[in-house]
Amino acid sequence: MDPSAPIQLLARRGKVQLGAAVPMKDIISGKALRFTYGPELDSEEDYFSDEETLGSKTYFEEQGVDTNIDLMNILPNFHDLDDPMWVEVPDDDGIVKKRIVRIGGIAVPTQAKVYFTYVGYLEGYTEPFDTAHILNPKASFLDGDALPGLTMGLRSMTVGEIAQIFVPPSYGYGELGCPDRIPGGVNIVFIVHLKQYIPKEKFQDPLFMTEEKLQVVKFREILKAVQGINQEGNQLLRSKNFQMAVKKYKYAINFLETRSTATEKEHLEREKILGTLYLNKCGAHLELQEPAKAIREGKHYLTLDHHPRKFKALYRIAKAHLHLGNLDEALLYCQESSIDPTNKEASDLKQCNDLKQQIDCAAAKEKKDYRYMCKRMFQLKVRKGKNQ
Repeated sequence: MDPSAPIQLLARRGKVQLGAAVPMKDIISGKALRFTYGPELDSEEDYFSDEETLGSKTYFEEQGVDTNIDLMNILPNFHDLDDPMWVEVPDDDGIVKKRIVRIGGIAVPTQAKVYFTYVGYLEGYTEPFDTAHILNPKASFLDGDALPGLTMGLRSMTVGEIAQIFVPPSYGYGELGCPDRIPGGVNIVFIVHLKQYIPKEKFQDPLFMTEEKLQVVKFREILKAVQGINQEGNQLLRSKNFQMAVKKYKYAINFLETRSTATEKEHLEREKILGTLYLNKCGAHLELQEPAKAIREGKHYLTLDHHPRKFKALYRIAKAHLHLGNLDEALLYCQESSIDPTNKEASDLKQCNDLKQQIDCAAAKEKKDYRYMCKRMFQLKVRKGKNQ
């Protein structure tokens, strides 16, 4: 590494990755040090993973309910277990649940994969011994891969519900506990927010298979699954749920980009669907007033070997640049779209002309504003000279 070259730092989500050791004297002086931000955090990259976004049931989101409740603000209750607010979990002696928030009432099927946040407290301790917070929700199958008492409590919950689950030692860590961490014979209260779930049948879908299982899946089955997600995204787009549409397109793109092809025909089919997804995601970002992301997706489309709808990509990139105030770039892409050979429809030509008029109007306004600003500055300068 060239010692005179600035050291690259990649900062994203609060983490800093050093390419090499940084001398303290250089940090103090600011010499040979440059911070480089990684790719911007997409608005679709919320606390849910791609798998969750694609396959989960998010009924509570459709009702416009705030689901980002801080569970740390809820105090655990190890007393008053005879209070009517506490109810026994069905078929499980000793485990009781106190519902705090109930949304929707949608029951979770047995053997589903659930996503939930929680805070766990041991009786007699004020600080939690375990948490799964909003940025990193826990995933678990309801057939028993979590702590038995917690799994039983989750089975009794509905989507969006927040509850306290009291777990006795027999369904927790037993009489022995977990040495150096959890004492034996201790009661536990979990404050749980059940956020989403994925039905078991979804895991027969190629989109949810492990890499090992995907090796024997035919490419046309993969394409069919991706096309299904694209159609779901289109339905969300038509219903103006642009944010969820972006998530669908994003998942399909990420999945298909990692799949290899064996023949030229498969490659062309893959490129065709990827192109459709890029354009759809580009359009959704425009609707969300996210022009920089729209430009990114439009340019992704243009890098494909096969792009028969080049006009649409150029037009949307031009529109996004106009939104950003990049008038020169907007005009450049607009002119390129107007002469593109794929631009054959009269409606397309009208779109180009309308956009060009918007760009011209914006340029004229910018020029007028600049002249006015210069005039004002000159007047202030003259006035200041006279006063002196």
